[in-house]
Amino acid sequence: MQKRTSMSVHRSLLSFALPIYAQIRDHLREQIEAQTIPPNGPLPSERALCNEYQVSRGPVRQALRELEQEGLIYRRDRVGYFAAPPQVAYQLHQPISFTEEIGLQGRRPGAQVLHQSIEAPSRRVREALRMSIGDPVLHIRRLRSADAQPLMIETLFLDGKRFAALAQRDLNDQSIWQLLRGEYGVQVGGSSFQIQMTRLSAEIAERLAVQEHDPGFSVVRLVHEADGRPLELIFELYRADQAVFRMTTQPGFLDQRLDSTLDALMSEDL
Repeated sequence: MQKRTSMSVHRSLLSFALPIYAQIRDHLREQIEAQTIPPNGPLPSERALCNEYQVSRGPVRQALRELEQEGLIYRRDRVGYFAAPPQVAYQLHQPISFTEEIGLQGRRPGAQVLHQSIEAPSRRVREALRMSIGDPVLHIRRLRSADAQPLMIETLFLDGKRFAALAQRDLNDQSIWQLLRGEYGVQVGGSSFQIQMTRLSAEIAERLAVQEHDPGFSVVRLVHEADGRPLELIFELYRADQAVFRMTTQPGFLDQRLDSTLDALMSEDL
């Protein structure tokens, strides 16, 4: 039989309107949101929580499962649960880089180059960037992070002739958009994008420090310059527990002719 916690243990666990696991969940959520348990800080062990709330393991485990599903905590095998850092909110309707987005949220952006080369594009990439047959692309793949926590893998393509010099640059912890603006005078305009849920492959999951087949977001973005020319094609894979997407609709902004292009690019083998 489950024991109700006493007033001397937790004054917040006195309501009989909610199941005991929900009260434990809500109390832990309050501590995480108030950062009484700081980001990446450990939660007490299951045994310690059972003793603290004077309950069996059942309600404690259910409370932890629900907090994990909400993305408020994460688990390390054979170690325990930890408070997750705040989710990163991405403003999809604004022409802002990942580096700027993370910086505005008070966190330290990072980028680790996984691949960097000039090469021949696939047909779909060439057509999306409106390139001629035989033109090369600059292909860059990077692991992006905030405060050293991996968040997503980006694979991007740029005009390989126009931006050939970037193939030799050190792009670790660099904002490519800042380089394009500062060194090439590029004025970034809007973008068209498509998002869908996916399951992360073993390779991607390992890079993002999650489990194989964990949920993720697959995003394709076609970025335009201010004059409407395609600038950059980006494929992004986000860990779902650390990403929130926000947007403001602007009537007439999305070119409906791009719908079929984005659908096709979703299946691009990268």
